[in-house]
Amino acid sequence: DGKGMEAKVIFENISEHKVDAQVISFEKNTSESPIHLTLYTSILKHESFDLVVQKATELGVYEIVPVIVARTVKHAVRLERLRQIAKEAAEQSGRGIVPQIFEPINLGEAFTRAAAHDANFFFEIGAPVMHKTKTSFKTVGLFVGPEGGWDEREVDRARKMAGCKIVGLGPLILRAETAVIVASYLVLS
Repeated sequence: DGKGMEAKVIFENISEHKVDAQVISFEKNTSESPIHLTLYTSILKHESFDLVVQKATELGVYEIVPVIVARTVKHAVRLERLRQIAKEAAEQSGRGIVPQIFEPINLGEAFTRAAAHDANFFFEIGAPVMHKTKTSFKTVGLFVGPEGGWDEREVDRARKMAGCKIVGLGPLILRAETAVIVASYLVLS
């Protein structure tokens, strides 16, 4: 149902225009991560942001928040299209929920929203590498910037005002969509 439950059914009649099924049982989907990960990511060009939504959904992200930052080129998203991509990716990967995708917000609003998380990770080129580790955090915010990286003031603001842990992904400079995939995996696995 996209909200954590799934049904077992027996198909009784299948025709060209109709499928009849009998519901045998409802169960809670057990494939969801115990970590409620909210992804705060800069809006990328159309196809790249579609990929971010698809892969973040497949990895287990609970919420995706498009963020407008200093180096954001595109300031709008097609929410209905992104929600459909998330729904299809959730179905394909056996998820019990479909991630919520929010309207774009600015970085200040994202930091305010992220204050409610147990931990926040802000990915920056050249920062100490975040390694895959087991975590006891129940809610995590993950910030990934645009192509070209964060503006200096944004990194400083994350460090001082938002209480984010500034972390990196290694010596290579990754495309933003690749960074989202790797960072999400590190937090969720």
